Amino acid sequence: LDESALSVEERAQLFGFGSDIAWANIDARLIPTLVLERDLPEIIDMPHGFVLTGSGGRPVIDLGDTRGIVARSEFVDFVNLTLRGGEHGIHIVQTSTLYGSQVSNCVFEGPEVAGLRLSALEAGGFGRLQIASCRFQNAPIGLLLHDAGVGRTTQLEIFGDSSADNCGTGIELRFGAGGSAALYVFGFVARSCTDALRVVALGTP
Repeated sequence: LDESALSVEERAQLFGFGSDIAWANIDARLIPTLVLERDLPEIIDMPHGFVLTGSGGRPVIDLGDTRGIVARSEFVDFVNLTLRGGEHGIHIVQTSTLYGSQVSNCVFEGPEVAGLRLSALEAGGFGRLQIASCRFQNAPIGLLLHDAGVGRTTQLEIFGDSSADNCGTGIELRFGAGGSAALYVFGFVARSCTDALRVVALGTP
C-alpha cells in the first residue's frame, strides 16, 4: 500500500518508518463491519510485503459488488477476517515467490466467482499458498488455484479445520502445460458441495 493514496486522517494513524505500509489491523471492537463502496486499488508488491489482520473478534469486510481485495504480490498474508461478497473475497496474483502467501482463520461468504483465488500466470515461476482454518461458504468455488502459466512449480498447503459449505466446488485446481504441483491437505471438509475437489487441465500435460 502506498502512503500517498491515504487521506491526511488515515496517515495520522500510521506509525513506524520506511516508505511502504507492511502491516494493517482492523479492530472489530471499533469497526465490526467495513463496507466497500467501490473497488480498492490493487495491493502491489513492496519491499516488506503486506499483512492484513483482524483483532478484537473477526471483523467483516463487506465487499458488495466490487472485485474484492486484489493483491499482486509475492508476499501477502491475511489473518482473522470475514470477507463477504465481491467477485472474489481475496485474489492473489503471483509471478515467482519464495515465501508465498498465508491465509489463516478467514471466512469467505457468498462471492460471485470464488472465495479465495491464487492466479499464477508467468511461465516457469514458483507459487506457494498456505491455508489454515479457513471456511468457504455459499460460493461457486471455495478455493481456486488458477496456475495457468507454462512449466510452473506450485505448492498448495491446507492445514487445520478448513472447510467448504454449500459450494459448487470446494477446491478447484487449474493447471497449465508442463511443470509440477504439490498439494498437501492436513484438514479439509466439504459439506453440501457438488464437488469437493476438481482438477482442470488448461493445456497439454
